[in-house]
Amino acid sequence: MTHPKLSDGILRVNPTLKHITHRRADDSAKYMINYVPSGNRMVGLYRNDLTRSAPPSGTHKVEFSNSSSCLTKVNEGLISDIPCEDPRVFLYKNQPFGLFWTGMHQDFYIVDILNNDFQKINTSNIRPKGKNWTTIIIKGQLHIVYRVYPLIIYKYIEEVGSLELVHKIKHSGDDVRGGTSFVSHGGDWYGVAHKTHSPDHHTAVLIKISNDFTTIKQTPIQLTADPYKKGVFDPLSIYLDGATSELVFISHWSAKFVWHTDEFHTLECRVPLSLTSTL
Repeated sequence: MTHPKLSDGILRVNPTLKHITHRRADDSAKYMINYVPSGNRMVGLYRNDLTRSAPPSGTHKVEFSNSSSCLTKVNEGLISDIPCEDPRVFLYKNQPFGLFWTGMHQDFYIVDILNNDFQKINTSNIRPKGKNWTTIIIKGQLHIVYRVYPLIIYKYIEEVGSLELVHKIKHSGDDVRGGTSFVSHGGDWYGVAHKTHSPDHHTAVLIKISNDFTTIKQTPIQLTADPYKKGVFDPLSIYLDGATSELVFISHWSAKFVWHTDEFHTLECRVPLSLTSTL
């Protein structure tokens, strides 16, 4: 395996293929699988479409045994009838949570995955709602990253499910969109966003936010293995692996836009934490 390298301002990473799903003959598909560690398992969510034109068929949980070489599925299933589109899984209070929207209904939910506890977010003060929301934990409190460029962050008031604007920061760089949540390491926050070049071409960008929110840096990520040098690469979840001292992010990949292809890959990318200090 080729180790990640930073050169010419680009972070080059060799991804590991963890899982493959296919669109079935009846046109249904499971994809956008992403997860975080929970004990000796990986726990997460995925999107499940019955047809290309219908909204996702509820919220689906997935569990994998934790293996360095592959993900062996041990449990999956429907946990709610709420349509779950583009889920982002993250760790909060050392437990797996998810953030997702319902597509055409334009509702957003936070879910405690292990306890099947759903809370609808009050978005009455958000216009436009958009999508690609993600999360960041600030002083132990859950916040919603509404946009990455510019950086717009809302505090999530759990008791009532409402949002309070706390940061709106303009910064230099490319117009990137939300991907993974942000995790804290060494006094900074790290997350992986995506850049849309065309419907059939997405790339990833590592985002580093200083602890005082005065500095925001972007580092393009380039995948070094075929066929992943092209196609749609969408980062979804992230966590710190203390055993290996690595930043780990999970991504969805397909050769083309999701409606134009029938095979979906779940990729894992690892970056040594020692490398993040040089970004």
